[in-house]
Amino acid sequence: MSTIKANTLLHSDGSTTNPPAIPALDKRMAFSWCTISDCATTPAIVASYNVSSLTDVAVGRYDVNFTSDGLGQTPTFVVGGQNRQYYDEIFFTSVTSSNLTKVVLNCSRVSTGSGWHDPHHMSVIAFN
Repeated sequence: MSTIKANTLLHSDGSTTNPPAIPALDKRMAFSWCTISDCATTPAIVASYNVSSLTDVAVGRYDVNFTSDGLGQTPTFVVGGQNRQYYDEIFFTSVTSSNLTKVVLNCSRVSTGSGWHDPHHMSVIAFN
C-alpha cells in the first residue's frame, strides 16, 4: 500500500483541481458542524462548515441554518453546551426538529432539570 500526501493537486496544465471525492467516506464525514459562543449574550458562530447562519429564537433555543440542503432523512446529531462560570455544570442540548435546511436546538441545565437556559458555548455536528 502507498500513501500520497499533498496540500494541492494540480492538473497537467497547472490549474488547481477539485478535491477528490471518496464515496466510501461520505457516511463517515460530517454533513455540517458549528461552534457557537456567547449564547447568553450575543450568540455568534466561531467556526463552522456548511452553516449559513444562526437564529437566536428564545432563551435556550436556537436554529442552525445550513448552507446547502442534502441532510439525509434520518440524520444523527452530536450536540453539547458549557457554562463559562461553572465548568462542571452540564447542559442538556436536544434536537427537537430538523429538516433539509436547519436544525432546532433546545438547551436546559441538568442541575435545574426544567426550563430553557443559555449555555456560554455550544457545538453541533450533523451526520447523514
